[in-house]
Amino acid sequence: MNKNKDRFLNYIGVQFHSDPNINLQMIDATTGEILDPEIKCGITVINKDTTDIGRVTELGRTKAPIGWLILKVYESKNRKQQMRVENAFKILCDNVRCKTNGLTEYYRLPVDTAVKFYEDQGLIDVSAELIDEYQDDAGAKQVRRDEKACKVMEEKWGPTGLFTNYGSKYVSYNNIDSIPGLNNVSFHPLRKTVYINYYHAGKLDGDEEYMDMMKNLAEEKDLEAPTFNKGGTRLNIGESKEDALEMFKVLKAQNFVPLDS
Repeated sequence: MNKNKDRFLNYIGVQFHSDPNINLQMIDATTGEILDPEIKCGITVINKDTTDIGRVTELGRTKAPIGWLILKVYESKNRKQQMRVENAFKILCDNVRCKTNGLTEYYRLPVDTAVKFYEDQGLIDVSAELIDEYQDDAGAKQVRRDEKACKVMEEKWGPTGLFTNYGSKYVSYNNIDSIPGLNNVSFHPLRKTVYINYYHAGKLDGDEEYMDMMKNLAEEKDLEAPTFNKGGTRLNIGESKEDALEMFKVLKAQNFVPLDS
């Protein structure tokens, strides 16, 4: 695309943990909750006579808790366009940028959003040319292994009609509009104490109105006081999966808020 020896690339990858769901969504290592995908967007330069972008893959692997998969690669016509697009993306997405990861740019952002941005900027999609050889790396194999556990959870809990997402250790309902800032409510049946977790990824941390609502909800349902942490709120139900499932059904029927809300 240019007369120089170099090709200027902008790329998108997705980070995953040890419990990704089928769509490679990121999983909170402590709570098992679905997070917005943590994607990695960056730039690299390669020689025009090679298709080796292994350095990009290695860079991602050193930063991710388990690994990452490169998903899309776009080519800029020159260094100026590459940097213009990179800087514009940083500015527009600064509020979802994970700034603690050093020079590597991570964002809590859907992959499709980044794809649309790069394509709207007129960059050329060269993914098929450059990333085919990396789709069977160790990270991809780990994801395929975990898909089996997700499928088991879907087969067991899907027939209830209560959930929209299935991880390897939990199931969740994600289409909630009754509590602004809430990501999902999940059902965790694989521990001695079965619990339900309201996950908000820190957006409601310290919100007194929300905390009072959760306390009222626990009292209304005759549960022990909720446990608050930075990412979510845990409601312990007990040892019975059947009772916990019935509680989830009741909570969903009232939009996951107290009846007097």
